[in-house]
Amino acid sequence: MEGREIGCRITGMGCMALVIFICFGLLIRFSDGTFRSAVVKGQRKDVGFDLPVLYRGIVKYAEAHDGKLPPLHSPEAFKKALHPTYVRSETAFSRRGSKIPYELNAALSEAVLAEVENPQETFLVREPEGGLVSKEGENTQPVQGVLYADGTVREIVVEGSAEGSPSPDIEGEAGEESREEES
Repeated sequence: MEGREIGCRITGMGCMALVIFICFGLLIRFSDGTFRSAVVKGQRKDVGFDLPVLYRGIVKYAEAHDGKLPPLHSPEAFKKALHPTYVRSETAFSRRGSKIPYELNAALSEAVLAEVENPQETFLVREPEGGLVSKEGENTQPVQGVLYADGTVREIVVEGSAEGSPSPDIEGEAGEESREEES
């Protein structure tokens, strides 16, 4: 009988370890997808698909570089700083389904992430000019997926803009500077 008891205890402990392992794996899987990133409720699910991935990479880069953001002055420098160490996917640096790189807020290049003013309104990365088209019933509107400095991803309706025309400035530190550069 003693051998049978030992066998039952070992089997029970093995099952408990398996359950703990599965729960831990699920916790890691689902917590990774929501780390400081959220797509605004009620928006298209595909908008900014890679923007939360980029934000996690930006945060990891900042943690390794005294809180400083990666270079945002060019898509090439941005990608070189993050890929493959902080962002594994090479396709995460451009709009889904194309090779057009995301627009970057050059005014925040190598700034300290924690010191960004109004992070919920200051964009880091956004979809390129033209954006995507959101369909609600029969209405279509040009939109841009925007990643803000607080990690939030939002879909912004581009009013009065046609495919290929310049995208409007989005509130934030780069908005005023980009208007000055255009003049």
